[in-house]
Amino acid sequence: MEMVINLAAEDVYEIMSKLIKYYKGNVSGVSYDALSVLNLALLKEHEAEIQSLKQEIIKLGGSPKKSQAQINLINI
Repeated sequence: MEMVINLAAEDVYEIMSKLIKYYKGNVSGVSYDALSVLNLALLKEHEAEIQSLKQEIIKLGGSPKKSQAQINLINI
């Protein structure tokens, strides 16, 4: 049996109303294609912030640790 996960449009609206689709003035669902684009943009922002924080750690004399995901990428 395939698992299907859906988001409640009302919950999404509270966070990002631009992701809501309407039909005849009523909420009809979530724009999942727009959600994917938004997620990609947020991932890029988070990666930039992580890199900035790592540089700050180095400036303070520390050594940032690699995450398990980064270690896995290195071992591929």
